[in-house]
Amino acid sequence: RVAAARGPKLPPAVDGGKPARCRHRVRNTHRAATIRRWLVATYGLERLAKGSGVLEVAGGKGEISFQLVKINGVPATNVDPRPGRLGNYRRAWQWGFYTRNRIFEHLDVRAETEAAVGAEAEPRLIRTFFEMDNLRRSRQTKAGRRVAAAAAAVCGEGAEPDERAPPQAVPRFALDGEAWAAQSERAQQYRWTNRGLVRLGPGKSDDGAAPAAGEGGEE
Repeated sequence: RVAAARGPKLPPAVDGGKPARCRHRVRNTHRAATIRRWLVATYGLERLAKGSGVLEVAGGKGEISFQLVKINGVPATNVDPRPGRLGNYRRAWQWGFYTRNRIFEHLDVRAETEAAVGAEAEPRLIRTFFEMDNLRRSRQTKAGRRVAAAAAAVCGEGAEPDERAPPQAVPRFALDGEAWAAQSERAQQYRWTNRGLVRLGPGKSDDGAAPAAGEGGEE
């Protein structure tokens, strides 16, 4: 009661001025939309939609990939050990929350190229860790030999690729089928909490099943 009567304790004054009663916070509510619009403005829809589209590494629940697919028709893949949680984003899309601001309507248009996907499409999810193996460690695998051959073509015949050029790297899960299975199984042992990404106990796995590659997760 005494503390309440004295009022809230204020932080010390800065540069002799009045003490600040609160600090400014940067809100991240629309960060996914901001990044997506920056991608569209910087690279253009035609370039983003080329090939297999955009690869989002450590994309969390996959909101950026979801917006790229649904709003801009750009194929997108999210690589993250967490299961995809798209339920809230689907509801926001159905209610038109992502395209309400007319200031950005020129960036909220769909791609009109052959590689563009329809509004019914979903972002792909690869539930695994995106860890890299350098060329020297992966040279014995099929994928590693392909990378080594490409590096040798750049460096010249008979040259050691990782001595004449910067080391090439490939994601560990892409080395071979065994590595893919091991990394996918490992991702099942982690769960996202308020403390971040934590590993579950031995023999335990996340309750959320990992969607197959090419499918979006449920909330």
